[in-house]
Order: sequence, then C-alpha cells, then structure tokens
Amino acid sequence: MPRIHRSTCRGQRLLVDENVVVDRLELINQYTNECKEMRDVSKSAYLDDIVLQCAVERSLMNAMQSCIDLASHIRPTEDLGTTETSREETEALVDVEIISTETGSKLAEAVGFRTHLAPRYGDVDHDLVYDVVQDDLEWIDRFQQEIAVWFRNR
Repeated sequence: MPRIHRSTCRGQRLLVDENVVVDRLELINQYTNECKEMRDVSKSAYLDDIVLQCAVERSLMNAMQSCIDLASHIRPTEDLGTTETSREETEALVDVEIISTETGSKLAEAVGFRTHLAPRYGDVDHDLVYDVVQDDLEWIDRFQQEIAVWFRNR
C-alpha cells in the first residue's frame, strides 16, 4: 500500500502520493541514464547520426519534464501557492529548501533549454546538446537525491 503524506492548504488536505514521487524519480533516472549511455560516442559520430540526436534530445526533454512534473506535484502539498510557469514551480522548491539553490538554478536553466529544444525540431544546436550530455547531467542526479531526502524526512 503506498504511503500518502498529507499537508494542508487553505483548509484543504493535499496529498503527496508516494507512487507519483517514486514513478517520477524512476523516469528521471531512466531518461538520464539513456543520455549517459551515449557519452562514449564521439562528437563527430553524434553529429553525423540524426537518429541518435533525436533519441538524446527526447530523453533530455523527458528527464527535464519529469523534474518539472515532480515539482508541480510537490509544490501544492507544501502550501507554496500558485505558479504560472515551470520556472516558478522549481523556484518554489528552492524557497522552502526542498532542493538546493544550486540545483534549482540548474533546473531553471534546464527549463529554458527544454523550451528551446521542444519547438525547434530541425533547428537544434547539436553541439550544445552533446556538450550538455557530456558535462551537465549531474544536477539531475542531485535533484533526485534532494527530492528523495525530502520525501524520506516528511
């Protein structure tokens, strides 16, 4: 039976559903690992392989979206008010120290990066995507760890 953690918000009880948290963390891990698997591919091979580019871009977008979805699930349970943007969802978690300022900053960058990737289709900076996958995925691991610690301590 899943654990459901309760918080109150303006007189209503809102729930943190363990299944949602665990599911999102597993998805984030899966998508991040998919990206990490391609780190051994040379840049020239990556730039010549449109199928690989599409797969990596999709995995990156899915990982980022799963982080945002998890923030969106957690925010109302902590009575953090309403937000209008994905960036505000993530900033709310920093404000109450669920995630660190450093992780929140990287997640905010990722929101912008995801927004850049999603509508661009053929107009993507593949060099930049390659560099992100090579050098800039550790923040996602930190995000997962910080959320897991928060959840355990509730």
